[in-house]
Amino acid sequence: REYRSDFVLVGTQTLPGGGVVEAGGRRYHYDHPRHLVVIHNDEPFRQESFTTADLAGIWVPTDLLGRRSGQDWSMVPLVDSSPLARATAAFVTRFANDVAARRASIDIDGEHAVAELVRAALSQHRDDSFRAVDSDLYLREITRSLIDQNYRDPEFSPDSIARMLYVSRRHMYRYFAGAEESPTTLIARRRLAHARELLACHPRMSLGEVAADSGFASPGTFTKRFRTEYGMTPSTYRKAVQAGEIVSEPSRPEAGDPDD
Repeated sequence: REYRSDFVLVGTQTLPGGGVVEAGGRRYHYDHPRHLVVIHNDEPFRQESFTTADLAGIWVPTDLLGRRSGQDWSMVPLVDSSPLARATAAFVTRFANDVAARRASIDIDGEHAVAELVRAALSQHRDDSFRAVDSDLYLREITRSLIDQNYRDPEFSPDSIARMLYVSRRHMYRYFAGAEESPTTLIARRRLAHARELLACHPRMSLGEVAADSGFASPGTFTKRFRTEYGMTPSTYRKAVQAGEIVSEPSRPEAGDPDD
């Protein structure tokens, strides 16, 4: 009430449990991790978590989100759980943590890039000519998020990502032209990283079970890709970890050559 401003609060959380935002006499429930919650600070609002929550958020000036000078912000509080919104929520969490916990230095270009990302997420809910696919940052972040959400599905591919984003495969790859890794490589490396963790932490899982749980169509395909990436078979890797010859690492996407 005391500190109204022409800013939009963009918040999220990663733990399950949910909560409610109350503004303008209406209640907006969120109950899914990575829900994106957007509230304009021009009127009082109340936020309540139902369980212990790891809330994270940023304040974004409305003029960076497409509001022209003198124009009112014509958007009610928003709770969105679409794939595009979840990708933005994941980015907001990382950005907020980098600034607040790691004291990362963010220049003006970085701030504008974040605002562009949020605007792209909001564009599907507002009368805004700005399209999500116009943002390089947005398209790359949503691609990485979609991979994290779907890599265990053997049918998931770059074509799946293109369909989810309503763009052509060629259009999507054009935005990755200057990136270290292509969508194809990102999917493969994410599956391999998960498989490697399973091999190290679950010695009783068969290679077929590891392959299926990691999104590979067959054990043969899994073994071939694993040998190409790491220079050894999955069985050899598992034995080396058990013998203490290799220290396993947590599953995560890895950087590497963009070419398969």
